[in-house]
Amino acid sequence: YGYDNIPARKMTEDLQFLPAYETKIDLNRLRAVLVDNGYQEAITYSFVNPEYEKKLILQQHPLKLLNPISTELSIMRTNHWPGLIEAYRYNIHRQQPRIRLFEIGLCFLNEHNGLKQQLRLGGLCAGPLYTEQWGESKRTSDFYDVKGDVERLLAAAGRTDAHFEPYE
Repeated sequence: YGYDNIPARKMTEDLQFLPAYETKIDLNRLRAVLVDNGYQEAITYSFVNPEYEKKLILQQHPLKLLNPISTELSIMRTNHWPGLIEAYRYNIHRQQPRIRLFEIGLCFLNEHNGLKQQLRLGGLCAGPLYTEQWGESKRTSDFYDVKGDVERLLAAAGRTDAHFEPYE
């Protein structure tokens, strides 16, 4: 038929912007901050090994699945640590020493009034600070590197009033 035969008309719909709430944190902005700092997004299973959960989270009572895929994946995660640690182990076994992972997703808490789903962010940083190169000295990531990453995340979320205290 041809593009030249299509009549040109002005748009008649009124376009309205969606409201932007100041208290809501843009997850894509947090993702961008993490990626800019060398992290890669991981997507892990929501069901995890009960042994990992027992060792990592002492206070929680995880939700057990009635019909699990396997005994190693028989409970719902209460945080991202089990999946991130498994991804870390996978990468280390493939000689990838520098690992920066994060995950944003639902975690499942078994509370007295029922199942509670929370959107959480978890991260893991291990190995050398930089990939091997001639312009930077070889140094392993430490607490202060991770603290800087967390501070950049908080700043992107509009939180500049955070402070850090040692855990005893």
